[in-house]
Amino acid sequence: MSGQLTSRVSDALMATTNTDLLPRIPGRIQRAVDGQIGRGLVRAARVQADAYVAHTRIEGASLVARTGMQRVAELSTEEVRYSAQTPLAEARYRTIADSFAALVHSEVIKLGYDL
Repeated sequence: MSGQLTSRVSDALMATTNTDLLPRIPGRIQRAVDGQIGRGLVRAARVQADAYVAHTRIEGASLVARTGMQRVAELSTEEVRYSAQTPLAEARYRTIADSFAALVHSEVIKLGYDL
């Protein structure tokens, strides 16, 4: 008997074109659900945008730091070379190199990263 009942119900569902068999969601509930979905999508987009901004800031800071370190290394090499050639000016060369290193440090701090 249960086999007959199952086939009758399934036949009725397959043959019907009446959509009233499925429960309808009231409009206010559908609008509330749609609003929550919309807010969720906006939140997700904001998080993604924040991630892109953070990534760009980190890449920029990395470029500034890497370039600054390369230039400080080059200038330090020059400082040693010039100090060997002119020992009396060694303090001046060191001051110039240290000032440049401080400038690099300042630029990295401006990007929001205190080293």
